[in-house]
Amino acid sequence: MPLLAHLVPRIAGAGVEPAATQALAYLLRSDATANAFVSLLAPAGLDPFPPAAIAAEQHLPDDTRPDLAVRDPDGHLRLLVENKFWAGLTDAQPLAYLEAVPMAPPSAVLFIAPHQRLTSLWPEIKRRLTGRFRLESEAATETLSWGRAGGRTLALTSWRHVLETLSEAAADRTLRQDIAQLRELTDQMNADVFLPLTEAELSDVAVPRRLANYMDLIEEIANRLVRDGLADKKGLQTGNTYHRSGRYLRLAGRFVHWLGVDLNAWRAWGRSPIWSRHYSGVHGRLSEARVLFEDAQVSEGYLWVPIRLTTGVDRARVIDDAARRVARIGERLDSAFPRKAANVSKDPETP
Repeated sequence: MPLLAHLVPRIAGAGVEPAATQALAYLLRSDATANAFVSLLAPAGLDPFPPAAIAAEQHLPDDTRPDLAVRDPDGHLRLLVENKFWAGLTDAQPLAYLEAVPMAPPSAVLFIAPHQRLTSLWPEIKRRLTGRFRLESEAATETLSWGRAGGRTLALTSWRHVLETLSEAAADRTLRQDIAQLRELTDQMNADVFLPLTEAELSDVAVPRRLANYMDLIEEIANRLVRDGLADKKGLQTGNTYHRSGRYLRLAGRFVHWLGVDLNAWRAWGRSPIWSRHYSGVHGRLSEARVLFEDAQVSEGYLWVPIRLTTGVDRARVIDDAARRVARIGERLDSAFPRKAANVSKDPETP
């Protein structure tokens, strides 16, 4: 049965979050995806084990009910998983879950949440640790935060990372399509949610000042590129919408792109508030162009490249470094797509 048919009645009956849990359990029925899922915790020091049983929303003896419980071939409980979107932690999380898994064989508690929530959820998880479950060590990568608490592994990762890992492990096309459907559901949950306002946010002028700073950088970065002969603005204008503020530039004499602050891209992919969005010159070859750049995305017929901003330095250095990063985009595209092979069509949003 396709995942979509598996999902729809559960969304209607119980809501999206329980449906996502059931869908994830459904995807882990394959040995390849189940093994890949367990291997997510290898960077945290949990040696991979063959998962023999994966149960969704199963009551444990202490009356905890994690979203997923994973056991090894000997029947030992090795991994408890809690799936989150924007709901808060319950009273049982994470302490009751840590109590439920053994020290031997090595075990773990894993939280899965939206990428946008990782930086705020991990401190909240740590804050709840008390007594013998105080954090003994801690480390993180871009996709996984973890620590040791009471001899168990405690970790947090994103839906994005989980589903990308499963997709890479999936051996057949149907399973990859199922994973893509769950990815669409989680992306929608992440994008459409209204985050409750806090009094601190409404009164903190640092937020609008920071956004204004980002937007003010764009014209200065563009002027630096033009001054140094690395880009031109001839015939091009600014391009703004309610969630986007920036301008069009031409790199290497032919790659028209939009450079600016895009709140939707920042919300969806993180990385940076400033993005370079390309169409002209790479139309029809977006997949080839994407591999040229770290963290690049392809969406809505465009190549999106984040312009990472240098932290801890003054404004002039931020502008210089950002301009160099934009210039390198033009250099790589010019090298990868020689002029005679490039499709130099006009960006449909370019005035």
